[in-house]
Amino acid sequence: MKNGMNDRFLEGVESKEIFSLGHSNRRWEEFLPLLVSAEIRTLVDVRSVPYSRRFPWFIGRRLERQLREAGIRYVHKESLGGKRPAMGPHPEASGVAETFRSYVLHMRSDEFQQGLFELMFLARTEGPVAFICAEREPTDCHRQFLSDALVQVGFRVRHLIDVDIIRDHHLHPAAQTGPDGVIGYPSQQEGLPL
Repeated sequence: MKNGMNDRFLEGVESKEIFSLGHSNRRWEEFLPLLVSAEIRTLVDVRSVPYSRRFPWFIGRRLERQLREAGIRYVHKESLGGKRPAMGPHPEASGVAETFRSYVLHMRSDEFQQGLFELMFLARTEGPVAFICAEREPTDCHRQFLSDALVQVGFRVRHLIDVDIIRDHHLHPAAQTGPDGVIGYPSQQEGLPL
């Protein structure tokens, strides 16, 4: 994190574990048991727009109501959302697929850093916490990069794929911590002699 105050905040944090999942095409009757199996108390929605045309039970307000009935808190964090305006080439994002480059650059913003800090605060005070987007597999989603940022500051991220499938997060192959302390994804080819 850019801000040393955030590092001090995390000192003494008992649990630095957080879960990640994608709602995918699951029915509500499949989704809720997934949260219950991991004893999730707070679900943080990291979709830019909490909407699903094909699966209306994942629309923000409806999702919030259903979760409240199940005793789970819902929080929407647009600042951590994945759909970002296209940006030009940048060396800190050249090592990832073009569809994720704008998100990687967004991770350098104060807005993202504040959202990340708030997510970590929720994990510390309202855990177990899971953050959610649409894609089932984290490698197909901006959750890959959000998870990298959490791992970089000492969190253990566990991906809830199914009730009986939970995977620990592994950093993207291009992930590197820059001199400013922010994670970047430079191309492995950059800097090689011609």
